[in-house]
Amino acid sequence: MKKFLSYLVVGGLATLVEWTCYWIFRNSASMRYMAAVVFALVISTFSNWLFGRLITFRRSHASSLISPKILLEILQVYMASMVGLGLNVFIMWLLHGQIHIPDMLSKMIATGIVFLYNYFIRILVIYREK
Repeated sequence: MKKFLSYLVVGGLATLVEWTCYWIFRNSASMRYMAAVVFALVISTFSNWLFGRLITFRRSHASSLISPKILLEILQVYMASMVGLGLNVFIMWLLHGQIHIPDMLSKMIATGIVFLYNYFIRILVIYREK
């Protein structure tokens, strides 16, 4: 439960990064909503990994943020995030594109669903206790 609450904080921080990037890409850069989803998710995935590494999933090699193990870990996080991206895009397409829920509300709903996926993939696969 402690790890989940910690990841909730990490997820909250990454969500702020994602929503801010999404809003900037949508409104200041005038991107289409799907492109804004993709770019915001790429940036927030890195912030999620970094916050998670520093707060929730600390390990003995955490002091070195550039090592082969860390690079493999980042690769795993991005690979898992590609599935999350697919979920995110599908949910945005369904809620905003088909049902016509406002895009920011659709983004918030998609974020909540993808948050749970991200947490469980990290617990069960990436940071699995041996």
